[in-house]
Amino acid sequence: MARKRSDRLQALLKLAAMKEQAAVRQLAASAGRLQTAKQQRQQLSDYEHDYQQQYVQKGQAVDRNFFLNFQGFFRQLETAQVQQEAAIRLRDHEREQARLKWIDLYARRRLLNNVRERWLQREAVESDKKLQRELDDRAVQKLLRDKK
Repeated sequence: MARKRSDRLQALLKLAAMKEQAAVRQLAASAGRLQTAKQQRQQLSDYEHDYQQQYVQKGQAVDRNFFLNFQGFFRQLETAQVQQEAAIRLRDHEREQARLKWIDLYARRRLLNNVRERWLQREAVESDKKLQRELDDRAVQKLLRDKK
């Protein structure tokens, strides 16, 4: 006996659900990477603030070498912060792409589920009609037998 269309759709629905779950995991991972990048940005900012405080505390008691080293260090720190901002933008873009992919896969799974539900309803109606025809045929055959 051939498989019902709803059974074939169930296999597609299972595959769609697996793809959707993979997309959810990817979205969670990309959101985690974005959060980590933001935390690193905050750490760099805190680090900069701490070193600025040390510079202020030293006050006038700094020599030229200390000042030049400190200035070079802050340039490197500024470069690191610029790079971190770029990393955040990249991670945010990756998260958005993962979110859009999940939304697409979620919509596809919902659509497949709706189609399968309609086929299940249609198959149930057809099965009821078939059963009713069989009952009607039996009733007619019994009536014909009883007349003989």
